[in-house]
Amino acid sequence: MTRDTLSAMETQDPQQAPEIDQDGDAQTTAARSDQVPRRTALSVFANMSVGHRIIGLAGTLIVILLLVAGIGIVKMRSIGAEIEAIAERDVPLTKVLTTIEAGQLAQSIEFERAVRFGELAELGQHHLLESFEHARDEFVT
Repeated sequence: MTRDTLSAMETQDPQQAPEIDQDGDAQTTAARSDQVPRRTALSVFANMSVGHRIIGLAGTLIVILLLVAGIGIVKMRSIGAEIEAIAERDVPLTKVLTTIEAGQLAQSIEFERAVRFGELAELGQHHLLESFEHARDEFVT
């Protein structure tokens, strides 16, 4: 390296570090014209005005909002379809179970009547035997 090259390197910007080419000569990054400066995502934002940054962020947020709303609508529709399927399957079953439960309650009432009339008939009230027979028949059917 020559003295001129060393003095030029000392006065250069410290961020432009010298590079050694194939011939052994030192070159700074700025001196090489064949190299395109790299642009990072942050440097793109650094060159934008504050207004453009705000507009860009607002646009990004609107896109995210629309995406989340779309996913929500799709999921709500699928949940609605599942609820309809459950209702179509379970409502008839519930009606049948309600009918069975009502029958069981009526049967329980008739059983208690039969037991009560039977106890009273044993105690000497034979005129209640007919009521006992009726309650027993209702319980069985």
